[in-house]
Amino acid sequence: RRLAITYSNQYQDADALPIAVEALQAVQKVGDLLDEVHAFNVLGIIQGRLGMVEDAETTFLKGLQLAESIGNEVGIQWILNNISGYAYCWHLGEYTKTLHLIEDLEEKARLENNKSLKINLVLVKAFELIRLGQYAQTIELCEFVMTLHSVVGDQIYAFNLGLTALMFAE
Repeated sequence: RRLAITYSNQYQDADALPIAVEALQAVQKVGDLLDEVHAFNVLGIIQGRLGMVEDAETTFLKGLQLAESIGNEVGIQWILNNISGYAYCWHLGEYTKTLHLIEDLEEKARLENNKSLKINLVLVKAFELIRLGQYAQTIELCEFVMTLHSVVGDQIYAFNLGLTALMFAE
């Protein structure tokens, strides 16, 4: 997987693709579900960059489903950010499709009273709202994270998102 990332970072996505596929198959064979989520994410990014948008969407959604099933909130956050960037927004112009995925997951987080997932989804939602030009809503979400959440890394991320929204709003 790391080798595929290295090729992709050098814009050699055609070379990265078979390596990413092989990496996914290897972690599936071993049964490492956490690494499988990451492998789906990497493969989806590479497929999206190659213009294989339908394949990328399918790959990301498989990774999202797996991340949900094992409770990998960070994996959920990464996949939502990347499905938006590498499939829905850039290629399909469907800027609200990720928000619909987030809404479904927010309901699940609410029912399970999963605070960690709720915060991760708020951060992804704030990022998506910036893409949609909804800066006031973004700032509100970021203020919520900064005042009610104690994880410093999330607070810093929320601060940076809020700052970005403020700059675009002016």
